[in-house]
Amino acid sequence: MQTITQATCSVIPPHILRHVAEHGDAEQHRRVAATLTHTAQLTAERAAAFRGAPSAAVPGQKQRNVYDAGRRRVLPGPGVRTFLAVGEYA
Repeated sequence: MQTITQATCSVIPPHILRHVAEHGDAEQHRRVAATLTHTAQLTAERAAAFRGAPSAAVPGQKQRNVYDAGRRRVLPGPGVRTFLAVGEYA
């Protein structure tokens, strides 16, 4: 078996993981467990990154922030753009 050395971005639906866990062999069970552990770690890192204070928004006005992770796992990354209202940029 060849080892993959590059990052691969993909999402395996939970129902597929459940099926493999129920019907797979020992190696597949090990891989599903590793996938679930890694997914839980990524989820925790993302949640921790967004626990900061919310940005100040004007009541009644929508605000959206866009971030760039720069091909890294550290989120949210630097802010790239803030949308104050439809069609307006800050």
